[in-house]
Amino acid sequence: MMKIRLFVSIGLGFAMLAGFPARAENQPALPPPDFPALAASIRGAFDEHLFDPVLIESGQCDAFFRRLDDIAALAVDENSFEREFKTAAALLPFSHVELKRSPVELAQLLTGLDQMRVGPKAVQFSISDGIATLRVRTMMGLDTIDAIEAAYAGIAQQEPRALIVDLRGNSGGAFAIIPLIEHLISTPVDAGWFFGRAWRNQHREPPTVSDALAVQPWTGKSLLEFWQAVTSGPVVRIQFRPRAVTYAGPVFVLIDGQSASATEIAIAALKTAGRVTVIGEPTAGRVLSQLPQDVGQGYKLSLPVGDYISASLGRLEGRGIAPDVTCPSREAPKIAIDLATKS
Repeated sequence: MMKIRLFVSIGLGFAMLAGFPARAENQPALPPPDFPALAASIRGAFDEHLFDPVLIESGQCDAFFRRLDDIAALAVDENSFEREFKTAAALLPFSHVELKRSPVELAQLLTGLDQMRVGPKAVQFSISDGIATLRVRTMMGLDTIDAIEAAYAGIAQQEPRALIVDLRGNSGGAFAIIPLIEHLISTPVDAGWFFGRAWRNQHREPPTVSDALAVQPWTGKSLLEFWQAVTSGPVVRIQFRPRAVTYAGPVFVLIDGQSASATEIAIAALKTAGRVTVIGEPTAGRVLSQLPQDVGQGYKLSLPVGDYISASLGRLEGRGIAPDVTCPSREAPKIAIDLATKS
């Protein structure tokens, strides 16, 4: 049985396609790519799917497109093309652009996302001296959600005086942010909203809070349904609602420059709710919704299809979230314990 890992984010963090198999079981290796044709297909995907067409029309992507053509003309193999593509993507004024090759069909890869399991290292939970520590390394995976729920059950049973949520190095994911947030709030929190090309085709300015509140909160549980909402509708409103069992004690969140995407949405939502003290280094500022596109020859292009605005912090892409207590990330746990002890 072939095992595939595909990390993506719904806007939720550093969007990353990772772990595509070089070749599937019982399938021959893919033929050498036609790199100029691939470059043209990538350009076409940008023209058709990028969340804000103004970024192309205004010339903000021109340096990337020129570099892409140069790479296609000079590439000698797959590895060199993908390596140079990654460097070229840094020229873009937005995140969540990646390219991977796999013989596995895109539909097959996407279908398994909602049932993904990432393994036991995703979440660690402990309680020591009356202080609970919950470390979450990814926001992907059904088992991540289960482990977060189990941690909150332990918190409800043992009633620690404070909780430390360690999100350092968490580059995002998807729905694991829901239980992480909803066990810490006592009233509904309108966290923010996504919007994409459907909005940009009709408006010069991004949607306001009034525009977001005019639509019902999105309540789906499928990434494919979420992407459909972002790409077809004007605004996707993100709201979190309290669970039956919640933790009301002080909460300290640890962050660093690798805390990204969905993780940044979670941090911003908890700040909007007034529930956390954030400690560490500024987050990555990579907060877009990415959707993989098939660009031919086995290549899948991860491309942002939605932008995100936090209700309290504004647009997070390119900005990130500043901590309440700034310190080197390695010192954040000690500072959090000191503050928790005094709380």
